Amino acid sequence: QMAENPAKVAQFTDINFDEISNSANRLNSLLKDKLELESEEKRILVMRLLEVMERRVAKEGNGTDYSRMAWLAWNIGRLDKAKEYTEMGLSLEPENEYILSLATRLDLF
Repeated sequence: QMAENPAKVAQFTDINFDEISNSANRLNSLLKDKLELESEEKRILVMRLLEVMERRVAKEGNGTDYSRMAWLAWNIGRLDKAKEYTEMGLSLEPENEYILSLATRLDLF
């Protein structure tokens, strides 16, 4: 039940982008804590949230939002997307600690 909440939040386009980003952060925490979800369910949940964020992040987001997106991608094994989001975050906020940490993990330096 709890795992559905972040994706449900993201379904509403009139929701403040910060709320969507915070949902991404909560979902990343749940995934890090080994949320018991079938891998396909996890992939669908994450992809749905990423789709919503992708539509809005360029206008409303910051480096931290891109880092959250990168972690979501990482959590479903999409390292290509994780790198892409990290690079976008770096170009937006090159000093952002979350993006810098990810860039190091992803060997982007």
